[in-house]
Amino acid sequence: MAQDKRETPFWSDLGQTLLYPLRGDSGLTLLGLTLARILGLVPVLGFVINLLLTVALYKYGFEVLKASADGEDEPPLMRRDVPDGAGWAQIALQFLFAFAAVAGFLHLPLVLWLLFLLLLGVLFPAALMLLAMTESLFEAVNPARLIEVWQRMGAPYLLLAILILLVRLCELLFQLTVGAVMPALIGPLVEAFVGGWAALVSYRLMGRAIYQYRDNFDYVPEPPTAPLSRPRLDPDQDRIDEAEGVYAQHGAAKAAQLLGDHLRERGGTDAVHLRYRYWLQEADDRAALLAHGQQYLNVLLANEREGDAVALLKECQALEPKFQPAGADLVHELAEAAAQAGESKAALLLLNSYLHASPDHAHLPKNGLLAAQLLARSPSGRGSAIKLLRSLQARFQRHTLRAEIDRMLIHLEGGVPPS
Repeated sequence: MAQDKRETPFWSDLGQTLLYPLRGDSGLTLLGLTLARILGLVPVLGFVINLLLTVALYKYGFEVLKASADGEDEPPLMRRDVPDGAGWAQIALQFLFAFAAVAGFLHLPLVLWLLFLLLLGVLFPAALMLLAMTESLFEAVNPARLIEVWQRMGAPYLLLAILILLVRLCELLFQLTVGAVMPALIGPLVEAFVGGWAALVSYRLMGRAIYQYRDNFDYVPEPPTAPLSRPRLDPDQDRIDEAEGVYAQHGAAKAAQLLGDHLRERGGTDAVHLRYRYWLQEADDRAALLAHGQQYLNVLLANEREGDAVALLKECQALEPKFQPAGADLVHELAEAAAQAGESKAALLLLNSYLHASPDHAHLPKNGLLAAQLLARSPSGRGSAIKLLRSLQARFQRHTLRAEIDRMLIHLEGGVPPS
């Protein structure tokens, strides 16, 4: 698959990455595993229960890693094709790295041992990535393969390792400070929750790194699947199956063409749209991806699926920063949805493109005002917000939003807004 889609690098959007374990199915899974730790307080059996819960967390961590490596933004359910032994394999991997650390302590001078310990910490993410991609513990502890992962990613691998080490350091500091003074019953649960959060953030970072450098790793992401609740009941399943056959014989471009014709003639279910976009990505058909994005946004917004619309907007903006929906009337609704979802950057990019592309559109005042409000949220954007508001003032002297524009401008310039 060509890799000029300019996906967001794994080191950007760190705020979203840190919140990832708290979203959707990931948050529910983390909460459930944490509450189950209450059973771990039972004498004798507690150790076994805690071990099983740790294995379950690690297995779900591989779900997160694989979903992220396949380019998925939403946390997965515990239903992916992850081997049941994945959690135990990670326990074994940790044991082997710990054994290496102890062996180094026994045979190396202190300074060399500390350097060796640091090297183990830097290489551990590579071991987990290899374990996820190859499902082989032998590959995951092969020094040559570990160095190969580093070489294939280059300098960004070191950044990945540093980010993961920082997340783990935050977990440790929490346990030594806040966790140490919490009540006996609550403390272990909170520590387990924070530990699970740190683990899932790490898996998310590793998965995004694999997806970003998938060509370097010769890794082929799995195509998106229809929802588990109706795996074979999709109304368009026959057409999808037909397209799968075309894909096997003639490749992604022909399969995408078949589904594209179907969408233009009859529309289609989410499964058709997702598979269509997947094959367009593989065929590197940027123009078709943008055209489909414009049309599919209409469908998502009409069905009040703002979250999916914002995700699609970001995908299209990664292909073309000046991307606009099919109708300028949709800009305000889409920008508001993006801002409410915490995607102010995407909202501002959309509004800025709109302001340049549609200078005479009827919604210019309210879209300009929204852009100014988003810009004013950061000190660095205050000057741009003032400049934009002054431009709106000069152009729309009798508009119904003029009073609101005036109030905001006075506020930003240091005055007191009129009552």
